[in-house]
Amino acid sequence: MENQKPSSSNRRKFIINAAKVAGVGAAGFIYFKGCNNEESEVVPPPIGKHVFLTKPYLHSILPERVSIRWISNLQNFGWVEYGEAGKLDQKAVLIKDGLVNAYNRVHEVHLEQLKPGTVYQYRVASKHIKSFDGEDTINYGETIYSDTYSFTTFNHTAKEVSWLVMNDIHDRPESFPLLLKLNKNNPYDFVFLNGDMFNFQSDEEQIIEHLLKPCT
Repeated sequence: MENQKPSSSNRRKFIINAAKVAGVGAAGFIYFKGCNNEESEVVPPPIGKHVFLTKPYLHSILPERVSIRWISNLQNFGWVEYGEAGKLDQKAVLIKDGLVNAYNRVHEVHLEQLKPGTVYQYRVASKHIKSFDGEDTINYGETIYSDTYSFTTFNHTAKEVSWLVMNDIHDRPESFPLLLKLNKNNPYDFVFLNGDMFNFQSDEEQIIEHLLKPCT
């Protein structure tokens, strides 16, 4: 999609809104082939095995909410296990119109009613759906789990906030680690991707290899 720069008069409002929707690891502004469950153009190694094509990545972090996305190679039912103090005692799935969203490869699950300024641990899971026999019988395959990661919700009472801005990468994924090194060990709350990550978006593999993998 085309990036549009705000006018000078709206720049302050743009920065405030951008900070609200930016994510850690990868921003959630990209709509890519596969998000409507189209067939993947990525050939997963090895063929037929259930694998994650990306690590989970966060976007739209707020004081009481965060969205988690990930991509796998086979159609599956996905969920997020999460909690505080090293526990994964809560579970979240995506529900639309009263139905659990399943039989997908590209997942987005929202964690809600979180505590501001709090560290949470989480991992994602995908349970392969092999086939449907009749209306009520589902044949499941392997369930795969990611490693356990953590995030911190935004603290709306914090006196300051810091973030990194990256733009004009233009299909050069090796630029991400080089740019991060310029920040040294200075802490930051999130990363904002400010456009022109690609020269031209052509397929799912490009999105994964040139953006999601280097960012996660």
